[in-house]
Amino acid sequence: MEQLTILQLLDSPIFWFSTVIIGIVVGMIGNFSTDTLKKILARFSETQRKKSDEQERAFKLEVQDLLDNPSKVIDLKIEAIYILLSNVFKLLFYLLATNLLFGMQHLGMLGITINFLISVLAVVTSLSVIKNHIHIREVLKAYKLSK
Repeated sequence: MEQLTILQLLDSPIFWFSTVIIGIVVGMIGNFSTDTLKKILARFSETQRKKSDEQERAFKLEVQDLLDNPSKVIDLKIEAIYILLSNVFKLLFYLLATNLLFGMQHLGMLGITINFLISVLAVVTSLSVIKNHIHIREVLKAYKLSK
C-alpha cells in the first residue's frame, strides 16, 4: 500500500470532502448535545443551575409574550422563513465559490486553503442558523401547546 505524504493528502479531494463531512457531523452532535450537557452540569454547578433557570424563564416569557400578542406569531414565522432563506442563499454562495476554486487548480496550496476556509465558514454559518431556527420552532411549538 502506498504511503501518502501530507502534501499529497492535502491535494486529494477525498481528504477535503471527508474533513468537511466529519466537521458537519461533529458540529451537529455538539450542537444538539449542548442542552443535555447543560442539564447534567446544572446538577453539580450552582452557577450553571442559575443560568439554566434564567434561560428557562426567558423562554417562558417569550412564549407568554406570544400568547399576549398573537400578531407576533406571524412576525416569528416570517423571521423563521427569513433565517432559512438566508441560509440557503449563503450555502449557494459557498457552493459557487467552492466550484470556482476547484476550477483553479493552478493556485495549488493557496486554492486548497481558500477552499477549505470557505467550507469551514459554510459549516459554521449553517450550524448557527439551524440552532436559531430550532429555537424559533420550539417557541412556536410551546405557543401552540399553551393555546
